[in-house]
Amino acid sequence: MNVQYIECISSDDKVKKINNRDFSWENKAKFEVNSKENIFSIRMLPMCNIKLKAIRVVFEYNSLFDGEMLSNGYQTWTRTKYLNEKNKIKKLSFLAKPFNMKYYGDYTFYESTGEKGKIYSHEFTCLRNSNTYSIFGSLNQEVAYTIFEKNYNEKSFSIYIDVDGLNFTQSNEIDIAKIYYCTGNNQEDLWKDYFHNIKGDRKPGDSLTGWTSWYYYYTNISHDNICENVKQLEESKIPFDVFQIDDGYQLAVGDWLNVNNKFNNGMKVIADEIKKSRFKPGIWLAPFICEKDSFIYKEKQEWILRDKNNKLQKAGWNNLWSGDFYALDLYNKEFNSYIRKVFRTIFDEWGYEMVKLDFLYAVNLLPREDKTRAMVMNDALKLINEEVGTKKVLGCGIPIGSAMGKVDYCRIGADVAGYWRDKKLEMIGYRERVSTKDSLYNTIHRYCMNKYVFSNDPDVFILRKDKNKLTEYQKYTLFFINNLLGDLVFFSDDISSYCDKEITMIKSAYPIIKPDKVIINESKKDLFDFKLTIKNREYVAYTNMSEQDKSFMLPKGLYYSKDTGVINEQEIVLKEGQTICFYILKDNEEGLWVFTDGYIYPGTEVIDTSNNKGKVTVNFAEGFINKYNTYVVSSKNINVTNINDKIVKKIDNKNINIWVTKRIQSL
Repeated sequence: MNVQYIECISSDDKVKKINNRDFSWENKAKFEVNSKENIFSIRMLPMCNIKLKAIRVVFEYNSLFDGEMLSNGYQTWTRTKYLNEKNKIKKLSFLAKPFNMKYYGDYTFYESTGEKGKIYSHEFTCLRNSNTYSIFGSLNQEVAYTIFEKNYNEKSFSIYIDVDGLNFTQSNEIDIAKIYYCTGNNQEDLWKDYFHNIKGDRKPGDSLTGWTSWYYYYTNISHDNICENVKQLEESKIPFDVFQIDDGYQLAVGDWLNVNNKFNNGMKVIADEIKKSRFKPGIWLAPFICEKDSFIYKEKQEWILRDKNNKLQKAGWNNLWSGDFYALDLYNKEFNSYIRKVFRTIFDEWGYEMVKLDFLYAVNLLPREDKTRAMVMNDALKLINEEVGTKKVLGCGIPIGSAMGKVDYCRIGADVAGYWRDKKLEMIGYRERVSTKDSLYNTIHRYCMNKYVFSNDPDVFILRKDKNKLTEYQKYTLFFINNLLGDLVFFSDDISSYCDKEITMIKSAYPIIKPDKVIINESKKDLFDFKLTIKNREYVAYTNMSEQDKSFMLPKGLYYSKDTGVINEQEIVLKEGQTICFYILKDNEEGLWVFTDGYIYPGTEVIDTSNNKGKVTVNFAEGFINKYNTYVVSSKNINVTNINDKIVKKIDNKNINIWVTKRIQSL
């Protein structure tokens, strides 16, 4: 990576271009450029006091920068997708102004031009060109945010470094950029190499499943409906791990120690009830914001961050609260003590074991004196980790670079909803929009982070019939991809409203078995295939994320899916939002395959089998809880008479022998 020139950008957007051989800026500063063992770095040596808004480094263009570019969003909700010369990242429309949407993303400190072919990506990116991948990732998230820029029109590649807030002095030498880069044909190994260079305070959390109140009740929760859901989930006998109470218990956003009159018995009573039902209690809070109805806004406005005009710093708008809400000042000593007390109360007095921390982006909306936005966020995460200790943290609404290595679990996409997409919010260029479709894009494209820098939370799946416009195909796609690529898999429905179909689907995910390997490929635009290996079994799943039907040919072989039964190679047509997962029945010595239709990855629920003159015995995995039919498929002349002493019937299927039992109740 050779530098062509460096730009120093002042707060009034004046640009000083530095392109001399030693990258020296008159008598103001010098830049040391180094590239060694896949790490490119720039160290700034100031010769006087300097304040800058940003530094841009433009590279000499080479083949590393060819191909489609992964546009990774600023924070957890921001859309992440591969883009190319035909795409553009829209500017946020003036129509978003009344709703304070600009505060949710990067709109206040990095403005998209809205031009076709000008693409950018926060903290890391991948350029894919045929079967070659070039990955670039910042290792400097604690110091300054790095934005990778590609201009297809001018064939240029650069990095934009957000140093706003820093005071550069003669004694303040600083690494303003540290980039890991690698190229090759194995995308999974390249991502692994990059993320292994990220050093953090916390390790990725264990795989968990659970329930959250938000997507069914939103703020309309109460002691009674929370306890009723605890009871229903316990009676379901489905082995969920976590029961999380979301927004709606507090008196107001910011008043975390004062619960409202729907929770007159307090929050400890509910945590105790959750534990009695064998679940881990979790709770939501947004530690760095307050709404107008809060005691902070009414009595403690000195805790609220103020902008350069000394006005209270807005952080957004929410129609479920009292409208505008505000960012809180991490460095106010009184507020700092208050929020530490909140954490200690939640863990030590109330007894919760996990916190979902939301709207975290608000804490660094403004850089501070001698601190960049990245430094402010890092200070906030230090506070959180000091207070949380061994309890678990789910980060949400947080700049994705700051979250790496700092939380146990992290949301990696937008909120889902009971609909596929929001075309109005798409039109105004709001990239943090609530959207099931965009959430799935992020789940796919940020899977590379999972289990390296945190465990991915893809948000909930929604199976219910009421308050839900998702098609049956879209519901299953959300369920399948969340389970395949997520490690914190929640749902939010009233389980008592489920019919047999929904109960069967949710049980099909147990026991939780994660693939040993997943390879993701976009074979056609918006047609994804996922090649996965589990305990020497191979699967391939296809997902259609487009608005039209998509067709493809299965390669030569033998396949099983619940949708198609046992089939040979043939053309498959997927509807909009549809997913089909195939178990690849590869040749084996016995010429025999055994699986059920009750598990998300057929065959993985089977530990071993034996065949004694047509009597097949199957040993199932512990935790397999679903209703099921057992299938025996044979490519040889074998006559099966029963499976686990259950009578079978033979299915006509050309030259393949298939036997199946009648449906059996849960084990």
